[in-house]
Amino acid sequence: MILFGLVFAGFGLVFMFVLGKQAVNEAQVYQWEKVPCEIERCEIKTSRSRDENPFQLEIRYRYSFNGHTHKSTRYTLQEHWVADYEKLALKRKTLLNQSEEVCYVNPRDPAQAVMRREGLGTGLMILFPLVFVVIGGAIAWGGVYSLRKKKNLQDGGTESISQKGSSSKKAGWKFMLIFGGIFTLVGGGVAIPLGFMPVQKMMASQGWEETPCKIIWSRVQRHESTSDGKTSITYSVDIFYEYSFAGQSQRSNSYDVFAGSSSGRSGKVEVTKQYPQGSQQICYVDPKLPERALLVRGFSWQVLFGLIPLAFLFAGLLIMRAGIRAKQKTGVKKNEGGRFADAYASSSGGDRERSGRSEQKGAIFGAKSALDSVSGESRELKPGKKRLGGAVVLLVFVLFWNGIVSVFFFEVLEGWQRGKPEWFLTLFLIPFVLVGLVMVLVFFYQLLALSNPKPEITLSPGILRPGQSFELSWKVASKADRIKNMTIVLWGIESATYQRGTSTHTSHEVFFARTLADASYHSDIRSGQVQIELPYELVPSLETGSNAIKWEIRVNADIPRWPDVQDTYKVEVRR
Repeated sequence: MILFGLVFAGFGLVFMFVLGKQAVNEAQVYQWEKVPCEIERCEIKTSRSRDENPFQLEIRYRYSFNGHTHKSTRYTLQEHWVADYEKLALKRKTLLNQSEEVCYVNPRDPAQAVMRREGLGTGLMILFPLVFVVIGGAIAWGGVYSLRKKKNLQDGGTESISQKGSSSKKAGWKFMLIFGGIFTLVGGGVAIPLGFMPVQKMMASQGWEETPCKIIWSRVQRHESTSDGKTSITYSVDIFYEYSFAGQSQRSNSYDVFAGSSSGRSGKVEVTKQYPQGSQQICYVDPKLPERALLVRGFSWQVLFGLIPLAFLFAGLLIMRAGIRAKQKTGVKKNEGGRFADAYASSSGGDRERSGRSEQKGAIFGAKSALDSVSGESRELKPGKKRLGGAVVLLVFVLFWNGIVSVFFFEVLEGWQRGKPEWFLTLFLIPFVLVGLVMVLVFFYQLLALSNPKPEITLSPGILRPGQSFELSWKVASKADRIKNMTIVLWGIESATYQRGTSTHTSHEVFFARTLADASYHSDIRSGQVQIELPYELVPSLETGSNAIKWEIRVNADIPRWPDVQDTYKVEVRR
């Protein structure tokens, strides 16, 4: 936990440093002075020789500062080449249509100026990796806390089991809310640009106007990269065309709603053959925004990829919902969480006097169980928690998580192979990949646990009674020599179901725990028996409509360098 938490938080800190450095540079521009300027030239530069991002906004303007005239060609602090011609066309349209233009001048160096200041969104984005730092720090702190608690117990200290359960639940719902919130934000943030917006554009394009266009270039771009001696090649359709709409000349490089590269060259070649260079074709233009056009409109199977982020969104909402319900459970008042005491009092006719005598005053809860007839006989207990079931549930989660993450992982890998890494997506994805790898290791760890020794527990008599003694025997038929230490503990767990508003909730608290056996020698671990006397005031098992008292025996066996044995056996306590 400490190692994973520090690594998790470390990546968050690195991400914060990168974003923070960029945010500082952008924030400095906001201290520059705003002055009027005059645009002399504003065009979109095209470079066919560039494999990717062949377009750039080329601008020249002049301004006066402290009585001197200066010129600049910088639109923003960082010059950008982009792959989407439409974005630059819209920027150019905005600049040319403004009646009065301004620029921002560096007072320390008046020759340095920009037309547009980058938004402060990067500064706000620091809050996102901060969440990773907080979660990583919490995980590391949990590891430190566990070590301190373990050392305290080894030194003879004790801990309150009920308090442990309560604090664990409190930390649990907070973690679910934070973790679910991250999933929801990530899912929603990715689903909007990759899912909702393309689908909306695809549907809107059905009403766009057919317009003649001329193909400027039509080619298949080849993206090649070499890593570890292996060459990876992907291909993409690159068609650039021009058209006239409402008396104005326009250009676009949008083939369809979706863009990107993938393996398989033949399909892309067939597409470009349909649009040879210099040929006259038909494109579809948005009448409300003539700078927006498509060569192909209608449904595309690629829209299905846009639905993948919805899995993050829905998973986040479900986790948050579970966290809210867990919070409501821990927020119940103490008298609500301890309703079994009221049920006990009403069933017994009032408070009971405690004494050292074996005679007890009170009533028996409900009807006698049929097991009472054989209560004097020995009873072999079977584990209530199946090991295979836990492994199956974990496998489903691993496949779900890594299946979603793999889509974005291959996207990042493809960018690195082309020599054009996407740093933002890479840094963002690293923690999710690490979580996926850890969950895979945990799954295989769980698989190893399936071959663990299976302790056999026998009680005599089969039903426990307060104030009476019973014999507990155990046997480990095979692989007992692998166990270093084994403890057998009797647990009493209270469950209370209550109504809060229109929702029904159930809270659980551990109110009793007693170590029945603690074996560290192989002979004692392999088999043994102990005689135990139960306290007179022990609360019996209870099953009502809304309250329950459950008893169970938990066996924990420590196996060095291997998953530990953690089995639970249900028992019954009656008067």
